[in-house]
Amino acid sequence: MIQRKKLILHIGTHKTGSTAIQHFLNDNREQIFTHGILYSSIGVDYFAHQNIAYDLNEDSRFKPELGTFEELIEEFLNSDVQTCIISSENFEFTPEEKLVELKSTLEKRNIGVEIVVYIREQYSFLLSEYTQRVKHGFCTVTFEDFIETELKSPRYSYSKHLSRWRIFEDLKIVFFDRSELIEGDVVQDFKTRFKLTGIDSTSGKNANENEQPPEVIVELLRNLAIYYVNQKGIDPYEFSKKFSSKILKFDFSS
Repeated sequence: MIQRKKLILHIGTHKTGSTAIQHFLNDNREQIFTHGILYSSIGVDYFAHQNIAYDLNEDSRFKPELGTFEELIEEFLNSDVQTCIISSENFEFTPEEKLVELKSTLEKRNIGVEIVVYIREQYSFLLSEYTQRVKHGFCTVTFEDFIETELKSPRYSYSKHLSRWRIFEDLKIVFFDRSELIEGDVVQDFKTRFKLTGIDSTSGKNANENEQPPEVIVELLRNLAIYYVNQKGIDPYEFSKKFSSKILKFDFSS
């Protein structure tokens, strides 16, 4: 009897160490393949399968030249391995009708699916999201005003936000907290779950690199953005490069 192939779909969410996991997978693609798992280069934008998510979501950022979902699945079916990992935190926004289509497509190809999603305590998530937007010059309101607006989104109610993914029987939800993660590290947690512990993960982006800067620094960046982005009209990306990246290089731990 032919063994059924399995797709592991890592869908984020945002602000839960997805980038660190993706760096590990991308940097060790060949070694991972020797463990019987495909982390395809098809659809990879930088180090994650963002283009595959954009393809399924019919997102305007989709670039056909980077590869499509269909091309990736064909590569998987024609490979000698039984497991494939696809990773993009942008899958968390895939609409329900597209998930129904995805499930149907994979069932027709006789491919099993395991959905893996990390979720973060909401206040910590909001603070991290706010800091990120301030750093890049996209947000100049206070944290209190930011929370008031953001909490209207179902994104912060995980039972609602992830309910559409329950059409897949194998849905694993992992709490992104050092006390809950294996060895207190998201990459080690992911590696252990998929029997990749023999592969070194010291290179690439560390999950702890994005430590929350002090409140006074975030407030400084917010006020700089008010002046340079809102009043002077500097492009947010230019603001981030000129101010945020330089200020955040300092060690604020002491």
